[in-house]
Amino acid sequence: EQDPAVLGDEVKEASKRAVERRYTLNPYLYTLFYRAHVYGYTVVRPLFHEFTKDENTWNNGEQFMWGQCLLISPVLREGENSVRMYLPDTEWWDFNYNESTQESRTGEYIVKGAADNIPLHVRGGCIIPTEDYKLKTYNSDPPKNFTFYVFPLNHEASGDIYLDGLNSIKPVENKKYEVYHFGYKNCSLEIKKTHLWNGDTFDGYVAVIHVFKVQEAKNVYIGSESVSTFSLNDATNVLTINVNKLLAYVQEITWDDGNKNCQMLP
Repeated sequence: EQDPAVLGDEVKEASKRAVERRYTLNPYLYTLFYRAHVYGYTVVRPLFHEFTKDENTWNNGEQFMWGQCLLISPVLREGENSVRMYLPDTEWWDFNYNESTQESRTGEYIVKGAADNIPLHVRGGCIIPTEDYKLKTYNSDPPKNFTFYVFPLNHEASGDIYLDGLNSIKPVENKKYEVYHFGYKNCSLEIKKTHLWNGDTFDGYVAVIHVFKVQEAKNVYIGSESVSTFSLNDATNVLTINVNKLLAYVQEITWDDGNKNCQMLP
C-alpha cells in the first residue's frame, strides 16, 4: 500500500509538505520544462553537470538538481531520518526562507530530520519564481500571483519565468506564450520581456519580491514611482517589497540607503 493517507500521520504530514513545496515551485519548474522543450536543457540533472571540475560530484548519485539553481538532498534509505549532504563550492541558501541562512562553505554535512523536511538549497546568483499553494479546480483558475526571491552572488543574480494560457494547445509552436528575464545588479532589478506574443497579456502579477543580502534600504522605487510598501528584516537582511502589479507593467525596481547609495552585504 503506497497511499500516504494510510501510512500514519507522520508520513501524511511529510507527504503534504513535499507536495505543497512542489506546487510552490511550479513557476520555476514550468520554466525549466519550457527550456527543455525549446533548447533541450535538462530539468533534473546530476551535480557534476553544474560543477564539472569538482571531483566530489562525479560519483554523487544521491543528490540532484532542478535546473541550475535548486539542490535537493533526499533521504533514500528506510528508517533513516538524516542525510549526508554535500555542498559544492559556492553560496547556498536554505529553501526555508523565513529562517534562511547563507552557506558559503563547501563540504559534507549531516542534516537531521531530513525525512520530515527534505533539504532543499538555492544556489547563489539565482532568482526563483514561486507561487502560493492553493486548492483550485479547472474552472476556477485565479490570476497568477508570483513571489520572486533574489539571491545575489557577487552583487548579481538572474532568472526567468515562462507564462502561457495553461490550457492552450502547443503554446510554444503557436507563439502564444511570454518569457520574462529578471536581472539583478547593485540594488537594481530589471525585468525584460524576451518573448511577448501579440494577444492579451497573461494575468501574471508580481505580488512580492524578497531580496537577500540587503544591508540598508530607505527608498524603494518601482520605475520612477517611490513606494512605501516595503520592509527590511535587520536580522536576516532580507528586503521585502510588495509590488502587486501585472508582470508586463513592471520594468525596474530599485532601492537605496537614503543617500542614493547601494548598501549590500558581500
